[in-house]
Amino acid sequence: FDLCTDGENEFISLLNKGQIPSQSLLKMSHDVELILNGIKYKLKCTRTGSNSFSVAVAGSDALVATGVRVLSDGGYLIEINGKSNVVYLTSKGDVANGMRLNIGGASIVFSPDYDPTCLRTDVAGKLVKKLVPDGATVKKGEAYAEIEVMKMFMPLKVEE
Repeated sequence: FDLCTDGENEFISLLNKGQIPSQSLLKMSHDVELILNGIKYKLKCTRTGSNSFSVAVAGSDALVATGVRVLSDGGYLIEINGKSNVVYLTSKGDVANGMRLNIGGASIVFSPDYDPTCLRTDVAGKLVKKLVPDGATVKKGEAYAEIEVMKMFMPLKVEE
């Protein structure tokens, strides 16, 4: 829901500034990947109306129709098959932490996407030097790059 409304708001903002916005801001279909209890779900969410969506598991023809309304306190009222639930997004999630929802009083935590072939750090800094070439195999504890943080150089080491 937020992806669609954020795109619409940015589209209108750019029009108001006299700019020609990209049509991609009005995209109505989004691929979403969620990891819950170690299982990755690939979903296709399509906006079918101002407050309605259809959600399908990727590769399946089965659809679930939903209705979404934004509540005054920042939550969402989501209707599925005639049953409504109040949902709060308590954490949007990032590389280190997963998305956290509160659905009807129950806390649901989706794990962040984990890809062992991708090396990342939670420290913000400027990449100074790559110590290994792209595609090289690295071992646990081996430094693969150096970054500069507040005029100090730090090696980035493989954690796994």
